[in-house]
Amino acid sequence: MARADRIKSWSRDWSHRAFDPAVVGSRRRLVLTLVVVLALGSAQVWVRLHARALGYQMKRTTSLMEALDHEHSELLAELERERSPERVRQRGMELGLDTPKPGQVLAVKNAKKP
Repeated sequence: MARADRIKSWSRDWSHRAFDPAVVGSRRRLVLTLVVVLALGSAQVWVRLHARALGYQMKRTTSLMEALDHEHSELLAELERERSPERVRQRGMELGLDTPKPGQVLAVKNAKKP
């Protein structure tokens, strides 16, 4: 019977503590605190992951910009080479053009503009 008395005593104590406002309030505060800490921890992990992803994206974008700047400067140099008088003369000869002979070029003076 001693065991039955102990069980009754324990269940009485437990039921009293389970519905005691001080115990219930402290449990709620504990659960709420744990939920808030977990939410903040998850938010911090999420922010760090996105910050790292943005860092990688910025690095890729920077390297792409550098490559495009290099290509742009190469294209500008090629354009200057193609526009040079020597290259124009060479390309004209490749196409069958030659320097004009005397009398082939006519100067037009006092031309009226339409």
